This record gives sequence, C-alpha cells and structure tokens, in this order.
Amino acid sequence: MNRVFKGRPMIQRYVVVFEQSLNNYSAYVPELPGCVSTGDSWEEIQETVRETITFHIAGMVMGGEPLPKPEMPFEEAETYHNKALSEYAKDLRAEFGDEGPELPTIFRMVEVEVANEALGAVLLMDSSC
Repeated sequence: MNRVFKGRPMIQRYVVVFEQSLNNYSAYVPELPGCVSTGDSWEEIQETVRETITFHIAGMVMGGEPLPKPEMPFEEAETYHNKALSEYAKDLRAEFGDEGPELPTIFRMVEVEVANEALGAVLLMDSSC
C-alpha cells in the first residue's frame, strides 16, 4: 500500500471504466470501491470522474486509510467489468428483451497527484491508453 508523505506528492494511475447508457454516462474505478461518477455528456463525465477520484482519495487520506497501490491492468479491469455486466445481464434482458442496446464501454487511465499538504489529491492529467 502506498502512503502519502509530507511535502512529497505521489502520482497514482488508476484504470477507469466509462460507460454510456441511454440517458447519460457513468464511470467507476475498480481499484477504489465506491468511486463512481455520472454525467450528462462525455465531457461532463470526464470532469466529474476526476473530481470523484480526487474526493475519494482525499477521504481515504483524511480517514487515515492507506492508498491502494494501483496495479490493475486494462485486461483485468475488462474481466472485472464483464463479470459484473454478466451478472446484470438478466435485468437488462428483462427491460430490453434479447435485442438490448449495445452501449459502448471505454477503459482509460486517469493519473492523479496525491498531496499530503491539503490532505487531499489534485488531478494532474488523464491520458488515453
């Protein structure tokens, strides 16, 4: 587990799963359970997930929790996502029938800088992989 050291920010990179639904977008971070965000547009979800990761990590730091070392590769995130989706498939078929909508899922790396001074995290950038 990584820890935050005073005066020495750390860079953390997490895989984020972005999903488009019929009405909006959502995103979650498999390595940060409970770190989930929504937005009305692609641009908004990219912004809100950054804020969500920042607040989630800040809450962990403020609560004295160690930060999980981001180690999940894209392939593992995809397997995690597909397993969760297959468990949800029954509900989708019940709502949409066998011809349910094909909605895109995008996996991206989001990079954050974790700073101890404010007991929080500041997003530096995100980059497609």
